[in-house]
Amino acid sequence: MTASSSGERGGRSGGLVARAGDGVHEPRVLSPGHRARPVPAAGGGSRQTARVSTADDLHPEYAVSVPIPLRWPDMDAFGHVNNTAFLRFFEDARFTAFPAAGVGTGGLMSTRALLAARHEVEYRAPLLYGRHQLTIDIWATRLGSSSVDVAYQAVATDGDEQASVAAVARSRMVMVDVTSGRPQPLDDQERAQFTPHLGAPVEFRGW
Repeated sequence: MTASSSGERGGRSGGLVARAGDGVHEPRVLSPGHRARPVPAAGGGSRQTARVSTADDLHPEYAVSVPIPLRWPDMDAFGHVNNTAFLRFFEDARFTAFPAAGVGTGGLMSTRALLAARHEVEYRAPLLYGRHQLTIDIWATRLGSSSVDVAYQAVATDGDEQASVAAVARSRMVMVDVTSGRPQPLDDQERAQFTPHLGAPVEFRGW
């Protein structure tokens, strides 16, 4: 699935897990021995097992991991979280992980904003309200002069602490001037928040 939107929030820091508590995400440093894992395509090459011992086994070391609460309205008539809800999950993770891009002090919009030019999502397993806890791993895969490619991994953990990848995705985000709508080069501060989190691109299965 490929989707586009015109208004997004974007951008933050290194080797972290952002913890949710009363609406506030607190960073936690990953263990020193943690190793990056690839996010392979679901159909071939190096394959990832469908089930692993814990969610920590799936988190790439260069990603920021953001817990996202599931809501009953996220469910659809088929009994699982609707596919469109994932774009909100990814946006929430992106805003938590990288807040400096397009948002000023106090959450006010700045004169520059990181807007979505493209989204691509691959769904791998159903996500269920009341059964799963969701964490979005997010990292950058490419830094251009005025754009950044962002990758996501949606990790679902059940009551037995078993984890699986529910979806992987990527977005191309473009920095624009809010008044003119024209692309603007990323400044040093904006680039600095993505650089510690540069990692491997997501591999999608073929059509």
